[in-house]
Amino acid sequence: MISALADFDPATAAGLLARAALAVEDDGNPQAQAVLPDEMDIRRAILDELFQKLDLDPRDTSSAVVERVSDALDAELDSFVGGDTQQVLEQMAQRGAVPSDLFRLTISPDVQQLYQKKWHVQEKLILETIQDPDREQHFGESEEAGQPALVSLFAKFFPSPFPFRSFTLLVAGGRAGLNLDISQCWHVYADDVRLTGREDLIEVLRRFCDVFGLEFEANGRRTKFLLTQQASNSLNIHVPPVTGFDARGRKVEKEVKYTAVVVRVTAATGEAISSLAIVVNLDRYRASLEKHGWLN
Repeated sequence: MISALADFDPATAAGLLARAALAVEDDGNPQAQAVLPDEMDIRRAILDELFQKLDLDPRDTSSAVVERVSDALDAELDSFVGGDTQQVLEQMAQRGAVPSDLFRLTISPDVQQLYQKKWHVQEKLILETIQDPDREQHFGESEEAGQPALVSLFAKFFPSPFPFRSFTLLVAGGRAGLNLDISQCWHVYADDVRLTGREDLIEVLRRFCDVFGLEFEANGRRTKFLLTQQASNSLNIHVPPVTGFDARGRKVEKEVKYTAVVVRVTAATGEAISSLAIVVNLDRYRASLEKHGWLN
């Protein structure tokens, strides 16, 4: 037992060790960034104790030393979760019980494309939201019928000195073992979407779709928000033409840019599951980002 971790619960200690291990291998890894307020001090104490136990020089950054320290951190992680670390963590992930900061993150290129020139800032906010959320919601492998499976949602409020620019970031993705694939990331502003702070995160996404979503057809069903569809190898989304009225009051088709987003996962049984399917009006959403000063 590393003395610097003695006062932490097993889940928190596991997160500290996992992030320390990532930092030892690559201190530029975004997933190695500190989550707790005093984490860098704790990390230094962990590494100082390990270097002393292993009789290693802290100034030695050779690959051999890095490997020995990484192995020692893995061994300490085993002591917190027991047995085969990877297997135990993956079993916890299946239930949605693993600490979110232990996930290996990938972010859909579509999300990156959405935020374009602000991506360097947006990525940091996504990581902060996942590692230190105000609220989070996880669906495990064996949810009841009609509920999504292997889906995680996170929300965090980012205040601004100008209240009009404050927003809640809503992030959602699907899990496969310890991999978390982020496919949705939305700024939710108070003057756009009415929230009370008591809604679960599925309801927050649903209300976001009420404002920015387009109706679509999915395998014969017309909706603005499809919570989940199981036992389907594919979800065929069709967006009907968007209509409006011209200056003379005539009904015409409108050219609207949109993106269709689906969280797709595969259950342990091999069953394909499509969840949180939405189609977002990009013209309207980007107009909101610009109105609130985010894309400026």
